[in-house]
Amino acid sequence: MAQKNQNQTKRDLRVETWNVRSLYRASAFKELVKKADRYSLDLVAIQESRWPDGEVLASGNFTYLYGAGSGGSLGTGGSLGTGFLVS
Repeated sequence: MAQKNQNQTKRDLRVETWNVRSLYRASAFKELVKKADRYSLDLVAIQESRWPDGEVLASGNFTYLYGAGSGGSLGTGGSLGTGFLVS
């Protein structure tokens, strides 16, 4: 049986899901990261980002992993696209 470290503290994992409707607007992604940091979130599932392709971005204390949906691409009214903002 493994021993428990007495210095470890128990911490809850803070997870939320946000429908952002679009991250296409200037500074929308920065605002998203700022709010996630303010609420001390560990993981945020993002819907309707409307960003094309897929990528991994680092910003502040967070990493954003996202992919494009099949509802269209940037500039054509696409409504899909999901991602995860991870601290």
